[in-house]
Amino acid sequence: MVWEWLEYGLSLYEPAFHIYAVLWIAWILSRYTVVEVPGLKLILEAALYNWTAVLCFPIYPIAFSIFYAVRFTLNTYIKWESKGKVSIMPGSDAVWGTESFANACNFTSLYVLEGVCDPTKIERRAVDGLVEKEIDGVKIYDKLKWRAGTRLYYPVWERMDKTFDIKRHIRFLSDWSGDGRTSYSEDDVFDEISKFFDHPLPKDKPQWEVYIVPKYVYNDPDKTGNYYALIFRIHHSIMDGVSAGFALQNGIADYPPSLSVNPLAPLKISMLQRLMGYVAILVFGLRDAVRSFTLFESNCFHGPKLTGPKKLGWSKPVDLNSLKAMKNITKTSTTAVLMSALGASLRNLAIRKNLKFPTRIHASLTVAILPYPDMKPQNRFTG
Repeated sequence: MVWEWLEYGLSLYEPAFHIYAVLWIAWILSRYTVVEVPGLKLILEAALYNWTAVLCFPIYPIAFSIFYAVRFTLNTYIKWESKGKVSIMPGSDAVWGTESFANACNFTSLYVLEGVCDPTKIERRAVDGLVEKEIDGVKIYDKLKWRAGTRLYYPVWERMDKTFDIKRHIRFLSDWSGDGRTSYSEDDVFDEISKFFDHPLPKDKPQWEVYIVPKYVYNDPDKTGNYYALIFRIHHSIMDGVSAGFALQNGIADYPPSLSVNPLAPLKISMLQRLMGYVAILVFGLRDAVRSFTLFESNCFHGPKLTGPKKLGWSKPVDLNSLKAMKNITKTSTTAVLMSALGASLRNLAIRKNLKFPTRIHASLTVAILPYPDMKPQNRFTG
């Protein structure tokens, strides 16, 4: 009986395999033929990937059932064993859980402010405006009291509410450097950031820190006023850049800066544009995802293990009007213009260093998935 059902199932698949063979032949011809039809190879590749997914469809329910059953069982055990203090990270946080020296999953931000530094006020604002801030009775930044770790080979969050100490997170830059200084020049600050930039954050506490520079001295002799600086270091599993912007705007700043784009506002796109976006994901999403995850390349800029240290500094101001003009003249996107500029910069660097410049470099762009549902720390970026 089982064999008969198996034969019947395979008979249903026979036409699908015929179509699969035709797609393979068509794709090979489009790839190696002398005559090229614009867009044909892309369409055939997308069709080939999608049809492969259709043929593998019976595998998905079994694979996903096993995966989520194992995850649920382990998460239940971890919660029980830790008395509710530890739980497995959601995937959007866990993707940032793997890190090593020179490849730390932290993002570092430097903010220079005009005025006289008041460390006590900064610490109090971090507590009242972030760590203990409540909206409708919910502490929206409670995640700042969680520590990223690993249990049973799974990235996990561990609650550290009872041992949390704000003084271990709001510190002076001299606490890191050990030189006892209160005044740092612009170059000094970037030198110190370069020293810790490649190091993962300590794992004995929630992985975020704010370093205070009581007196920040610009290299520009014309800037002679009083300035101080704040250096934020945050593990990416805790939040992404947009969430960090929310924290700065609504929790730290005395006068919240206005944003050119409100991440909480619904996107102003038509139903047709939304539909076309979903169609593009449906048709080309699998092909792009597989190609990205299976892309292995090695050149003078990509491939060897990172060793550090990284050199940091301010970029020159970018003229947005010129950027828009180039975008309009070339009839491309702002991203395309910036990526072209990056490619030209890498090429010039390779020439100066007498390195062999590759004919093609692949890059992954990060895009925020808007709108954000709320201001809570979260990760909503995709590549």
